[in-house]
Amino acid sequence: MKDNKPFALFMRYAYRHRRFIFGLSFVYAASTALLVLAPQTLSRFIDSVHGGIGWLGPMLAILLYLGAMLAQSVMAAVLDYQLVSVGQRFTDDYRRDILSHFLSLDSRRLPGLTSGEMLTRLYEDAQGLFKYYYILFYKLAGSALALLGILAALFMRVGLLSAVFLGVSILAVFGFKRIQDRGIPKYVRRAKANAAFNGLLKEILDNSPALRSLGAETYADTQNRIAMKRRYNESFPANLMYANLWCASTIMEGMMIASGLLLALLLWDSGSISLGVVYLIYTYADLVITPLQDFRNHMGNMQSARAGIVRCQEFLNLPVTTPGNDTLPDTGALELEVKDLRFSYGDNTDVLKGVNLTIPAGGRVGIMGETGCGKSTLLSLIARLNTFDRGTIHLGNRDVGSVNTRSLRSRVAYCTQRVQLVHGTIRDTITLFDEGYSDKKILDAIGLLGLSEWFEKFPHGLDTVLEMGEGNVSSGEAQLFALIRLVLRDPGLVLLDEITSNLDAVTERRILQAVRALCEGRTVLAIAHRTQALEWMDRIIRMEDGVLLTQENKEGII
Repeated sequence: MKDNKPFALFMRYAYRHRRFIFGLSFVYAASTALLVLAPQTLSRFIDSVHGGIGWLGPMLAILLYLGAMLAQSVMAAVLDYQLVSVGQRFTDDYRRDILSHFLSLDSRRLPGLTSGEMLTRLYEDAQGLFKYYYILFYKLAGSALALLGILAALFMRVGLLSAVFLGVSILAVFGFKRIQDRGIPKYVRRAKANAAFNGLLKEILDNSPALRSLGAETYADTQNRIAMKRRYNESFPANLMYANLWCASTIMEGMMIASGLLLALLLWDSGSISLGVVYLIYTYADLVITPLQDFRNHMGNMQSARAGIVRCQEFLNLPVTTPGNDTLPDTGALELEVKDLRFSYGDNTDVLKGVNLTIPAGGRVGIMGETGCGKSTLLSLIARLNTFDRGTIHLGNRDVGSVNTRSLRSRVAYCTQRVQLVHGTIRDTITLFDEGYSDKKILDAIGLLGLSEWFEKFPHGLDTVLEMGEGNVSSGEAQLFALIRLVLRDPGLVLLDEITSNLDAVTERRILQAVRALCEGRTVLAIAHRTQALEWMDRIIRMEDGVLLTQENKEGII
């Protein structure tokens, strides 16, 4: 498992985009150097004019100052562009890995991760990794370098004032850091409350038709109010931390400006410094405040960014299903053998209680049983959507746990009741944007399943646009798209989970016709509540309370 510690994660992605990171570093360093050097040129200009040494010196100084300011503006624009470009690439890579981790999780962990919470992690929390280290390495480190450069330049003119500014700056930074350390747990709680609120809100929106039909609007409103109150209670302490940083910053700014103006007045009155140095003291006092304000602002941003890192860390440290290195045969039906399989969902109560099942290559077996008896759980274990510790499952004489994920997904087809359509064309829905399938191959698959006549109803063929969530096709037609997907993959084992439930008779016959074509020459394990849906099986097995009982063929009980 890769190291998911924050700094190791950052360096991993930084190495991937090292060319852009180096460019960003160069631009930031140049911009910081110009920030320090620009006031020096204007100070020389003031001393030249005040000293009456001619026009060439002042003109050269003012040109240098204008050149430095123009260069700094250009650098600032380039820096903003580089920041957006690098940050987007960096964060998108991180998001892809988080999503990949989510897709590799054991299904037992998914119920605790709502889609709303995952969207919060992918959109908001994922930004924390680049944001935190950009602030740390560029903003804070850059502000520190700018501060040191300003103090060094000021020390060459007024050493005492430089020492005073240095002391106030150190005191301010340590104060900001202390406030930040106290704030991180509060920001983590705020992020969790936001994720919980987003999850609840999405559930209410997704289930709004059912809530309205049941007259449960009051319930939804009550739950929303409770979630909003909880989010407010968790967010307020975190938001208050920024107010603490602002108060500390205001005190620091007052000390800095007061000490700078007082010392400049005393030195000017005694004739120890020139007018240009007075300007320099005033300008550098303001410039010293700017990096410290950056510290204040970025300390607040770092708290929320760090909270995002912590939440992503918690998620990335969830154990995933570890793929093996073995592969299944590329062609032909797969033999399935299940021995003494036991499984629980974490409460130590077995859902499967010693299941034994053998299906020879090309065999077809159906399982019937009441809801909750363990039928779907058995199929999910064979498809390796869940992991198990007791018992064995072999596919084609290979332990399912040792098989490479890509090989397993290409040779084992798992079709469930719920089919996910994508917002795109029928071609996109069937191929899931895999450009490796030609239109001819898709149309051949449609013909193989006997669906050519049905497919002619779509006026634009494969280019017909579908909506997400079965918007303009029925649930039965969505199942047909799923079957076309499966036949394109040429699986050796087909797992069918109640795919004909809640369908009208005509659609059910059409699906069963397509299923029989799909399963020709392949091993099949199907589950259903009704015997009619399994009448084309070689044998039917009854399951009760996680145990396989009688086995029947068309003539009766075996």
